[in-house]
Amino acid sequence: MRKAVDMRLRGGKTNKEVAEFLNAAHFGGRRYETEEYRLFKMTKNNVGLLFGDPFYCGVYKIGDNISNLNEQYNFMPLITPDEYIALNRNVANDFSEKFVGRSSSSKRLDFGILRDKVICDFCNEKMAFQRTKIHRGVNAGKWLLSFYCRNKDCIRHNDKEAIERYGHKLSRSIRLKYLTAHIEWTLRHLTKNTLQAYNDYIDNLRQRLAVDREITKRKLKDAEAELKRQKALYDKHLQLQLNEPAEYKKHYTGKLEYHQDLINHNQANVEKLQKELIALNNGLPTQEQFVELINSYPKTILSTNDIMEEDAVYQEVVLNLRAGDNCVSVIKLNPPYNLMVDLEKISSGGR
Repeated sequence: MRKAVDMRLRGGKTNKEVAEFLNAAHFGGRRYETEEYRLFKMTKNNVGLLFGDPFYCGVYKIGDNISNLNEQYNFMPLITPDEYIALNRNVANDFSEKFVGRSSSSKRLDFGILRDKVICDFCNEKMAFQRTKIHRGVNAGKWLLSFYCRNKDCIRHNDKEAIERYGHKLSRSIRLKYLTAHIEWTLRHLTKNTLQAYNDYIDNLRQRLAVDREITKRKLKDAEAELKRQKALYDKHLQLQLNEPAEYKKHYTGKLEYHQDLINHNQANVEKLQKELIALNNGLPTQEQFVELINSYPKTILSTNDIMEEDAVYQEVVLNLRAGDNCVSVIKLNPPYNLMVDLEKISSGGR
């Protein structure tokens, strides 16, 4: 299954090709522990359903109840949350454009920022990320990032009612810069319960590292196996070229170069994964390093030009926030950072 994930995410394979691979690999399973294993007949639709099941990244849903298996059990996820989002483009947000990756600034914007974390303070609905390219002025070519309330029943869309209640019209959207300012201010004032927060952070980090190590080990094992396979194919065609040059030239010209390219690619992948595994086996951070990490978050979101780097901070620390009329009324942080908030210092922002 991990190989199937990598084929879809990094190998550019279709769901149909993944299904053919799983069938050739005699993919099977069982629903209950007492049942016998049986082979599954995979189709492209089955693969889509498999990748769309959040269970494989540790989310278990029964009715309206949702459980995070990574926190409650010694659960080993098949995929990471980011991989789940990439596999299921429609669940990341409400973008209309096809997901094409994150290799450039405009493509990274398609991925979004603070996804599913901005809640309208007037109607309690999630606000949709949107970006508009600026065509004129000194900022021409840059992007205007904001969050828009799509709930037409919200008072944001009823100017008459808004004027009666608040004395002015309400903006349908809120600029990212207002959210960033409030998040940055909040992070600069994380000063309470540092030791308790650090201990919780280490506990969670230890579990996350264990998961990451196992995933990296699996990837490394697959990469090493593929490297070995490509070397064997290269040696096979090399012998054919030496022993039967006419046959090689007629049917296999270019195969040596093809397999050499794949060997180089897989060798680089193996070395990269080996370094990642070494990094994952390094010691856990000290309390001082934990504090330094927290202090780095505000600096990062104010200085970086990389939207993915900025969003990485938000995903780490922000649970959700409530957006009012160009302000933030409430911000909730993920554990353990929520332990460090001094509520007496947090301004409400108002509506």
